[in-house]
Formats: sequence, structure tokens, C-alpha cells
Amino acid sequence: MLGVVFNLDNVHVVIASYLVPFGTIVCTYFFGRWSKDKDYKKEIEKERYYTAYAPYISKLYAGFYFNGIRADMPLSVRGVFLDLLTNNIQYWGKNTLHLYPLFYKSFLDMLEHEAGNKEFKTAPENFSCYINQVTLTILEDAAILADELKLPPITTPFLKNYRKLLNDIKQEKQ
Repeated sequence: MLGVVFNLDNVHVVIASYLVPFGTIVCTYFFGRWSKDKDYKKEIEKERYYTAYAPYISKLYAGFYFNGIRADMPLSVRGVFLDLLTNNIQYWGKNTLHLYPLFYKSFLDMLEHEAGNKEFKTAPENFSCYINQVTLTILEDAAILADELKLPPITTPFLKNYRKLLNDIKQEKQ
């Protein structure tokens, strides 16, 4: 024969000598894949944060919108928020995306209101409500992303005020 003698005493040793390296390869593969997926997810989160969330929040700081966004701001300023939301639509979370059509309609309604169309008399209230709801969802998502990415919590000055504002709006509607 070939010089290898198989008997029942050393079969488990031979099997283990094949299983241990095979198990090591399988574990290494799955750990590497898990690690790569985790790194990819983190890169996507960074891209979302720096491309969409941080610029939007920077505009809140620049406009001093710590207590909410009002409908009576100039069209050019409303347009900046519309552009930020629309141009980064692929980065927003599901709650923001859910509110976006309502925000967009309220933006268009504001144009009609400002043109003197009497059918749009509630446009300012609706716009204020939806822009602030969208902003709150962005702030909440940004806070989660910043925490996961170990970044400073730049949303802190806004969150409490926007939550209170939206709570007050809900109570007024009731």
C-alpha cells in the first residue's frame, strides 16, 4: 500500500487534520466578508452625513434657525432648502423621504399664495409644518449617524426646540 495505515484508533486524528484547516478557512472567509460589509456600510454613512446632512444643518446654523423655520422667509432662502433636499434625495432616511412630497407640495403652494391666489391661504402654515417636520427627521437621523461615526453632535442645539415646535403645532391643530 501507500504507507498510510488506517485503523479505528487514528481515524479521528486524520479527520480532524482535515477539518481544522477547512474550518479555519471558512471562518476566515466569513469574518473577512463581515468586516468588509461593515466597512462599506460605514463609508456609505460617512458619504450620507457629509454630502447631505452636514450641509443642511450648516444652513440651519447660518440662518440661525434654532427655533424652527418660518414660512415668511424669502423665496431665495426657501429655495436653498428645497435644493438641499431635492439634490440629496438619495441620501435621506425613510422618514424624510416619506415627508418630502408633502414638503414639496407645500413649497409650490407657497408660490401660489405669494402670487395672491386666495385658494392657498393656509399655505404658510402648511409649509411651516412640513419644513419643520422634514428638518426634525433630518436632525434625528444626523444625530444617529454622528453617533455611529463618532462625530460631534452638531444637532444638539436644534433637536429639543424642533421637537417642542412640532408638538405645539400638533396641539394647535387639535
